[in-house]
Amino acid sequence: MNIFTKGTVAQTRTMREGLTIIRDIIRNHDFGPGLSTTELYKLASEAPAPEGFRGDPRLDKGPGETQGIPIPPNNSHPIRSKS
Repeated sequence: MNIFTKGTVAQTRTMREGLTIIRDIIRNHDFGPGLSTTELYKLASEAPAPEGFRGDPRLDKGPGETQGIPIPPNNSHPIRSKS
């Protein structure tokens, strides 16, 4: 059963680029006792988006025009939101 009626949640390139940013942060920083999700999100969203990256075109419409898909706060970056 497919619960996604309008396709996948995120495009493959978005997932790949987002994971690359997260892996680079984890690899290149010393976090001592740990890192919260909020701290990781802040660091990742401050990282530059890869050259030529465009957000998901399905989410370019205004919030009232996109039915069933919540609009992320930062569609032009691979790390669009904390969720």
